[in-house]
Amino acid sequence: MSNPVRVGVDTNVLCAGVRAQWGAQKGVLILAATGVFRLVVVRPVHEEAEHILIPYSTALRDYQRLLKICRAEVGPELTPEQIAAHVDLLPHLRHVNDLPVVYGCKHSLTGSSRTIQPISGRV
Repeated sequence: MSNPVRVGVDTNVLCAGVRAQWGAQKGVLILAATGVFRLVVVRPVHEEAEHILIPYSTALRDYQRLLKICRAEVGPELTPEQIAAHVDLLPHLRHVNDLPVVYGCKHSLTGSSRTIQPISGRV
């Protein structure tokens, strides 16, 4: 598939998906692993997910393996200037902390949403 849709996910989707046997978050990760879309993980989300999964050594290994299988993009942390430049996206988000998740993506999926949400603004 050329130029798959890039979907940013938050920590909840990653951790719950890795640890669950079934469910929405697991389904998201399965779709990413099969190439339906490109998984995008910003650096703070990646670091938080690893920190949360440390006590679950098997889950941490599964998470690291998942990133390789999905060929996930792990992006840098945003600067305050980058965040300030894209405040126009805030009406499309449930929380300001989700802004880095959707930065550079056309869609996002956070633990506080039920569907992959298109982002109207462009970054």
